This record gives sequence, C-alpha cells and structure tokens, in this order.
Amino acid sequence: MNETLCSCGCGLGAKHILGKDNCYRKEAIGNLIPTNFRKEKMIESWKEPFEICDVNGSWLTVWTLENQRGYHLHDNGKWSLPKTEDSLISIGENW
Repeated sequence: MNETLCSCGCGLGAKHILGKDNCYRKEAIGNLIPTNFRKEKMIESWKEPFEICDVNGSWLTVWTLENQRGYHLHDNGKWSLPKTEDSLISIGENW
C-alpha cells in the first residue's frame, strides 16, 4: 500500500498516515488537485515569469497555493491541504 505520510504537528508524531485520526490535513482529490503548472508573465513590468497552476477552475500562483491555501506536495507526488477551511487564507469565493 502506498500511503502518504504527514508531519503536520497534530500530536500523532512525525510521519503518520495523512488524514487519519487527528491529522490536520487531507489528500487533495478530484478538482482540488493542482494541475496545468506553467510559467506566466502576467504583468509587463515584472521581469521574470512565475509559476501558476489550475485548482478547481481558478488560476493560482504556486506561492498562493502553498502559503495562502496551505497546500503541500508530498514526496510521493500527492498533494494535501488543510482539513478545514478555517486554516485557509481566502482571496476568492468559497475558499
């Protein structure tokens, strides 16, 4: 079985199974999985393009994905996010 291990600080110890018991995180599934990663130059005054992706029909920078939405890419390539929306910093509707 290829289970995703988590170290979210929930008190279950390092490297517990993602989403089990009191784990603070859950696996991103369906349209919550970030897709279509690409470099974009959104504003002409910015010298360097930055990485964006699609999540549930919205474009997000990777910085926003990880630092405001709380996503984490695990070693096995799976994404996780906080179990509750209270953990998210919203910049859009229904987040």
